[in-house]
Amino acid sequence: MEGKWKVAFLCKNNTCRSQIAEALAKRLASDVMDVYSAGVELGKEMHDCAVRMLKETHGIDLVEEGYHTKLISDIPDVDIIIYMGCNVECVSMPCQIELDWGLLDPCGGTDENFKKTIKIIENNILSLRDDIISGRINQWKKENLTVDFAPVFPFWNELTKEQQERIDRGWRIELFDKGRQVYDTTQGCKGVMLVKKGSLRIYMVSEEGREVTLYRLFPGDVCVLSAACLMEELDFDILIEAPEDSEVVTIPAADLQPIMKENALMETYLYKKTAERFSNVMWTIQQILFKKIDQRIARYLWDVMSRDNTTKITATHDEIARDIGSAREVVTKTMKHMAGDGLIKSGHGKVEILDKDGLYALL
Repeated sequence: MEGKWKVAFLCKNNTCRSQIAEALAKRLASDVMDVYSAGVELGKEMHDCAVRMLKETHGIDLVEEGYHTKLISDIPDVDIIIYMGCNVECVSMPCQIELDWGLLDPCGGTDENFKKTIKIIENNILSLRDDIISGRINQWKKENLTVDFAPVFPFWNELTKEQQERIDRGWRIELFDKGRQVYDTTQGCKGVMLVKKGSLRIYMVSEEGREVTLYRLFPGDVCVLSAACLMEELDFDILIEAPEDSEVVTIPAADLQPIMKENALMETYLYKKTAERFSNVMWTIQQILFKKIDQRIARYLWDVMSRDNTTKITATHDEIARDIGSAREVVTKTMKHMAGDGLIKSGHGKVEILDKDGLYALL
């Protein structure tokens, strides 16, 4: 397109992340984009923590520079909408591209975590600038993206035309860097997520801080636990992260809720998918409770080898420990024994399977 792209950063109240994004974009990318920020609801004023932290990290004083909270109706039509990650409900705002950065609210957390969020926003803006300059931005236009929902929802043809259009119109692409936390049940209701590229790790954290991976999702898989708020009987705390750079198609809960009320097939589908995932959770619990540590490591390595079709696996001992629900020290000690038995070769975040038959015998 000719001229600058118009970009809007949207949040629920326009009091923190979206304001930071607007200020950083004006400083870092004003040569290729005109930027705005707004909220679905109007916050009273910007959070003090946002003002303080951005001044500390970049010397930008949001108050002195005249930033103030705004509603979506206060900004012009734009080319790109970027949701900051607060599960903003669908907005009737015309645009060519919708992206979701999936950022959790840093207010109330530590200064260190807040600085990490600011750094992520800065990196995302620089990447967006590069995409605009190179022309790669066009790949994210909805007219250039194809999502076939028929394989996702087996009852797709039994939805009304209006219901299909609601889903087709409402879905958005979310881009997650490696290690990014995608979802936390304390952050509200996200919606159904379809993995397009990369993977997602669904996990829980004990009171002692130990992580236990419940299961993973890969391209073509659907995550419904991120829409658990739509199923009133479910009440549990999970977290979701992207263990690698990932692209996810999200259908917001705000679009699914009215369809559930109108069509029981949607509600049945969500409960059925949830039941399937709980079978994965029960299998994980069974492994932790009844399998020895070497068996659990062998199962992890065998599954990754089978999935990726390679005997050379990239994984640190810490990552393996998180996946099997153990401690890194225990994993390291056990893998040394496995290496001594000639089953594997391990080091520097890589594991090579040397004896498939021997590894299989441990399963």
